[in-house]
Order: sequence, then C-alpha cells, then structure tokens
Amino acid sequence: MKPPASARCKAGLCASPDYTAAASPPGTDDGWSLETVTLDWPACQTLFLEPFASLYDSFHGKPSRFHKIATELELRACGFSYSGCSLVVTTSSDISIYDRR
Repeated sequence: MKPPASARCKAGLCASPDYTAAASPPGTDDGWSLETVTLDWPACQTLFLEPFASLYDSFHGKPSRFHKIATELELRACGFSYSGCSLVVTTSSDISIYDRR
C-alpha cells in the first residue's frame, strides 16, 4: 500500500512508482512529454519526447523523436513545471533543473 500523496510530496514534486512526478503535468501544452525506461538495470534513462511523439513510433514506420537527457542509477522523480518551461530530474543526491527557453 502506498502512503498518501501528501506524505510522498516534497517541495511540490511527488514521486510515483514509475518515476514521474505525480503532482506535475505529464507533458506540456505544446506536446512535449517525458518517458523513463530501464534498459540496463539499475540505470534508468529519462527521455524527452518531441511534440506528440511516442517511443513506439518506429514500430509504425515513423522516425523516433526523442532526446536522452539523463541516465541515473537512483532516479527518484522527474516532471515538468506547471508552465511547461522547466523540467526537473531528481535522484537520491541531486536535483537537475532544465529550462526549455
């Protein structure tokens, strides 16, 4: 059983089991989104997907349109700000903030 959301939140960023920040938007108003994948455990990659793209586009004959922005061993959460202009990736020891402007 998961603790209540208020117990899992720190400074407005809430960790969820899939590493996305539960309290932050899953994408931006203009279509950018985040995905986390673990291809070589325990390293987890955070991918920044271009507007309305999918990790599975190549299976449908479309080009893959994503950018790897982080590979972390202890990823805790990642997510966008409410404005969509900033992106945060947190680990057990660091907080990285990216600006889209």
